[in-house]
Amino acid sequence: MNELRKQEMYKNWLATEGVFLGCKYINNSKSYIEKTTLDALDIWEISNIFAFDVLILNTDRQFEKPNIITQNVDIYVIDHELSLNMSKPFDTYIHQSQWDYFIKDKRGGHLFRQYLAHLNKDIKVTFDDFIENLRTLNPKILYNYAEQLAEYDYATLDIGNIIAYLAEVKKNEPKFVTLLEKLLK
Repeated sequence: MNELRKQEMYKNWLATEGVFLGCKYINNSKSYIEKTTLDALDIWEISNIFAFDVLILNTDRQFEKPNIITQNVDIYVIDHELSLNMSKPFDTYIHQSQWDYFIKDKRGGHLFRQYLAHLNKDIKVTFDDFIENLRTLNPKILYNYAEQLAEYDYATLDIGNIIAYLAEVKKNEPKFVTLLEKLLK
């Protein structure tokens, strides 16, 4: 916060000190804009961000609000307040085509969907690295983070739903891969 207040636009900022999520200051960064050339970004990173957003039901990474900042070649995904809203099993979301609206249609769809779909016509976009990370993920570790958040009075009542959802996705990995592939068509 002290670093931000050194900048003219935040000079009179009224935010108070406290515990905030994602509060690392990234110096010399810039916001992603639609004119950013995706060819300059690594397909691996773009496909991982896309798969991650599908996994966490992130409905908010759209063209008008990309929630990405870059620093040189590094990409930071930020602002996930419209994600992890999981109250049903993974299969229920699959049967309801939950992702079609948010990833394909809403305000132009996911920021990277059209680009990946276009690439997928020439080269098969795979999510192998993401799936390997998913395989090694232990969803129960989130209980530790929930305890830490609870110490600062952040509500963590839905942690059980989130952990159950992630465990079910892991168990149904082929369905998740099929979903990712379907979203690129």
